[in-house]
Amino acid sequence: MQNQSSDEKALLTKLYQEVAAFYTKTFWSPEGEKARKYILERGLTEETLKIWEIGYSVDPREMFESMKKKGFSEKLLLESGVFISGYKDRFFGRLIFPIRNYRGDVIAFSGRTLKTGGDEAKYVNSPETLIFHKSNVLFGIDRAKQSIAKAKKVIIVE
Repeated sequence: MQNQSSDEKALLTKLYQEVAAFYTKTFWSPEGEKARKYILERGLTEETLKIWEIGYSVDPREMFESMKKKGFSEKLLLESGVFISGYKDRFFGRLIFPIRNYRGDVIAFSGRTLKTGGDEAKYVNSPETLIFHKSNVLFGIDRAKQSIAKAKKVIIVE
């Protein structure tokens, strides 16, 4: 049973990496212009956006079809937490921030709406999965761990 769980975690991690790459590619495509303009106006630089691999979801169904073409099963896609109401991208119309574990593997996403006001939640996060347990993850730990080890301290703020 342990091997099956390990295999499932590895496959889910692979899927999340592909999803992150898809979002990043969309962000830098012509379809991502609105999202790029929005976040650049907020003071982030292109360099920062590339380092953090910021993404964008522009089509509610394109991701599902793209991941199926890459060989991921419908069962895995539907259980991944990336999709809601069947095949709709949970993060549709949002800026995407990949969440990584301490090794740098993408394990979840946070999506921020570009809209102001209204009833829509400002942020939508991945649900908990085999590889993502919100209470066990510190955003950016993969990039900060060496500095933390060197300084032998860390200050965490919300």
